[in-house]
Formats: sequence, structure tokens, C-alpha cells
Amino acid sequence: MRTSRGGSRRWGLSVVVLVVIAHAVVVEGDQLRLRKNWKAYTQSERALFTKAVGQAMQTGKHQLFTEIYMDPKGMPQLFGTCGAYAWHRKWLVGYENMLRSLGTEFQHVTLPYWNFFEDSAKRGSSRVDCNDMESCSSFLTAMGGSDGEDYADASGTCQPYFVGDELVKGNCVNQSVAGMACTDHGSTCEHCLPRGDWSIGKSTYEFGPSAFIEVFRHAAVSETPWKALRESMHARFHFNLHNLLAGAYGSRAAAFDPVFLGHYTMIDLIYHVFRKCHTDVPAIVTWETCQARDGATIDQSSKIFMQLKGVDVDQHPEVGKYFAGIGSTFHDLQKSDELAEAVAYRYEVDPFIRTMLDAFEVKCPRTDLLAWADTKNVSMSKDRNATTGFTHAMGVCAKTSQLGGSNASAEEINTVITCELMVKQQNGVFTTFSPRVRKAFAIADSVEPKCVEVLRLMAAGTLTFTPSEECKAAIKYETSIDTKDLNTRKNGFTIVTRGSTATDAVNRIKGSG
Repeated sequence: MRTSRGGSRRWGLSVVVLVVIAHAVVVEGDQLRLRKNWKAYTQSERALFTKAVGQAMQTGKHQLFTEIYMDPKGMPQLFGTCGAYAWHRKWLVGYENMLRSLGTEFQHVTLPYWNFFEDSAKRGSSRVDCNDMESCSSFLTAMGGSDGEDYADASGTCQPYFVGDELVKGNCVNQSVAGMACTDHGSTCEHCLPRGDWSIGKSTYEFGPSAFIEVFRHAAVSETPWKALRESMHARFHFNLHNLLAGAYGSRAAAFDPVFLGHYTMIDLIYHVFRKCHTDVPAIVTWETCQARDGATIDQSSKIFMQLKGVDVDQHPEVGKYFAGIGSTFHDLQKSDELAEAVAYRYEVDPFIRTMLDAFEVKCPRTDLLAWADTKNVSMSKDRNATTGFTHAMGVCAKTSQLGGSNASAEEINTVITCELMVKQQNGVFTTFSPRVRKAFAIADSVEPKCVEVLRLMAAGTLTFTPSEECKAAIKYETSIDTKDLNTRKNGFTIVTRGSTATDAVNRIKGSG
């Protein structure tokens, strides 16, 4: 086992009382599992969650769920299809059940969600003392951060790190729950987990808080809302996180990193909120039909293909008990609070999400169907003024500023503002998806991170941004950035593809004016 070079660095309204559950069972609202923002967890709740995940790692149960995720036969339904969210929902509930089975002290554990949009707002604001992805996120820090050495044996000799058949590389982190990592509990555990560099100075999430709003708007007006929601999430932030966090997280073994739990629970929350906001829209209430990557049709009656070592998880002798009662078809998993009584859950929706809905005037006709967090929660109050201020500034700019150029009608003004700001914040450098991330998550070569796509248009002069006086003042106050310094058309920007070779590939995009 190796040593690490350092320690870890440095969430209303009343809820819905009755929820109708499948099979005509009615469950009281407070009997459902309640998933909350990581920041809404008390210190003891955080400690209990990380202890449970650590125990799951040490006993090999975490590795079993990683193997389920990595099973190649499930891939056609898992990546880039309409079945993805139901597949992940089943996996997450099964994992939550597993944690609860580890002992009586864990019987009420629920999965937290990581609100990376709020962390992105923290990074964007100059009123918060953090200047990289890690230090702006209490969740990433709590999961152990990214500080570590190459993986080595007891003698100090560097060794390859395999999760199943996947070779993963990165800083082998041994802080917090990462120090409990174990790919084979029957032998010597690694006690560290490979991750990328999350604390690179001036690094951002390469998407802003408005990305949450943008995916909602695109999906709400689309004839195929679920497809639009999924594809917009992929391009605007979902794949970015896998790419930027790197290490095991940028590979087929992503589920081995506990960060996966907070990230994918947040994705599940987005689907939950979108459905609740639009219960009156038939295209959103009904199931979307599509083709799996192997050509098979996925409709609401299709069986969710999820296996461990060639055996369906519902019948598997080791994990079957964790999936009991969850459901086996895509229809079964459509609604989180209408699962079987024993496994149904709801979300406590944090104040920052309401701030975003309000700041960008996004219609959510059925907010009464959402359970809102108590705005007086002390643990959620820290940095709220800054993140709320930054988000409102972006809202002001979106309402009062203008886009120009031949590509203006194709883009969201929120995206353009955010991308321009991040160019300034991280010295004109953006990353695109690495070959490994593209392969692991079936990302087409033509797909680029949204900011890279937008900045190319701005550098070429086919997309321009003219801030209003109100926007200029708001940005200056919240970020200390003068909009006169936002000039991608003149300065261009640089695209870095990390992990493409031994040395990162660099592509300089020149400005046109």
C-alpha cells in the first residue's frame, strides 16, 4: 500500500401529505424515504452515510454494484437511450437498499444528491473563497478530494490499478471513504481510489448553474421531451463531470467512485422535478419509446436488463434481496414516489433549485407536488447569498441582454454568458471529452461540451453577446469581472483533451476579430 502526499482539502414549504403508490397503496408522505441535498445532511448523517459506503466497500458489496454497472450486456440500454434513467433509478434504489442492510444503524440511510449547479455558482461568484472544483464543493471534499500519489504496493513499487477488467489511473486518494476502496475483499484491499486533479487552480465546472434551467426549457418545448432532456443534460453538464473528475470516474468503472452516488442521484432528481412540474403534459407523462444501441425496442413494457455475472439481479443469490420489489420493467420505474411501498422515495428539493426556477422565470405549474426544503436550515445557509446573487445576476443578463450573429437563434443567452465568464476565470482554457470518456459513455465524435461548441461560434463571429448596462453592473458586482474583458471573438480560446496521449492534446482556436 502507498502513502498519500496530503490530507483532505479543504439545504419551505409543506410537503405533499399523501402520495399514491402503484397497486393502489396509499403511503403517508413522511413514510417515504427522503433524499436530500448533501449540504442538508447533519454532520452525524454525513458520517453515517460515508461509514455505510466504506463498509460496503470493505465487504465487497460496493464492488458487486460496480460490476453490475460495468456488465457489457446492460450497456445497450444504459448509455444514450430512453432507458437510461430507469436503469440508473433501479440501480440506485438497489444500492440504497444494500446500505440499509449493513446493520441497524444504517436502516434509515438515504442517498444524498450533489447539487453541482450550486457549486458551479459558488465557483462563479467572487464572494466565495474558493477557486477550483474541489474547494467549491463540500461533497467532493467529503468524498476524500483528489490529493494522492500513484498506486503502489507495500514496497513502494508502482502497480496497475484494475477495477474488474478496467485499468484506471490517477491520484490514488486515501482520504475519507476513498481510503476504504477495495476491488477484491477476499485479498489485500487497495485502500485508495484513482481520481483526476480536481484542485487545479482557477478550474471551473465548465458549465454554469443556468444549465439546469436550459435543459428544462429545451425539453419542455420539444415534441420528444424526454429525449431532449437527456441529450441536453449530456452535452451541457453530465459528461463534463465524468471528463473533469477523471480517474476511475472517467472510465467504465465510474460507479466504483462514491461520487457516482451523489451525481446520479442529482440526475434522478432532475427527472423527478421535470415530471412533477409537467404532470399536465401528455408527452411528458407518457413513456418515450426508443431503440437500444443493439437495435432492440425499448418501451414501457420492456424488461430492464441488469445482470451480475450473467444472472439477472432480481434472481441473483448475492444481490437479489436488494432489488426485491423495485420492479423489472421501465414502466415500473417511471415515478420515484410510486414504486412499491417498501422502496418508494421522494426528494427534498433545495432552495437553490427554487432560486433558479424563479431567477430565470421557468414555468413549473405543479410546484405543489414537490417537497421543498426548509429555507431556515442552517447548513444550507452558508454561501447562499453569494450563490443566489450570482444566479440572479445571470437571470438579469438573460432578460436584458442580446445575442447577435447567424447562430443567435440556436443558443441560450444564459449559456453564452456563462461560457464567456468561465473563459476569463480559467485563463481561456476549456476541456473536451477524452477518447476514454467518449468510449466509456458512447459519446459520438461530433458531440462537444456545450461551452466548447458555443465558444467556437463566438470565436468565429457567428455568435455575439451584447450585455445591457444592468447586466454589466450585475456581473461586476457578483464576479468582479468587467464585461469589456469578455472577448472570445478577439482572443479565441484553447481546447485541451486530457488523457489523449502521454501529453495532453492542445488545440488553439483563434479569434476572428
